[in-house]
Amino acid sequence: MGLPFFASGYLVYKIEKQMGKAVSKKGLYLMTGAAVMLILLRNPMPAYQDFSDKCAKLAEFTYYAHPLLIDALSFLWLRLMHKEMTATPLFLLTVAATAAAWLLTHNLFYFIKKVLNGENSYGRKKRTLE
Repeated sequence: MGLPFFASGYLVYKIEKQMGKAVSKKGLYLMTGAAVMLILLRNPMPAYQDFSDKCAKLAEFTYYAHPLLIDALSFLWLRLMHKEMTATPLFLLTVAATAAAWLLTHNLFYFIKKVLNGENSYGRKKRTLE
């Protein structure tokens, strides 16, 4: 859930910079959209239960893996470029690396589970000659 809040905050910053300190309709629409998004995230549609389960697993993986990835990316950037990375590229790289790592591990575990259960690529059990 970090990316929606980051994007919302960045948009509010840009809107305030353009319009000054005045409260605008765009800000109100943005906050309403964020509230609707939070409601939909907490109460997903039953038709998308499988997708929401995957998103929940990704969120759990991100919660536990992102400190390690932040430190690793900061260390590598410092060693390679000899300067520190600013917050925005570090955030975006961490989001991308976390999602890629989750997809890799999720698909790897899914593949191993299918192989151990003896399923073919269509989810059916392989036929044996008995």
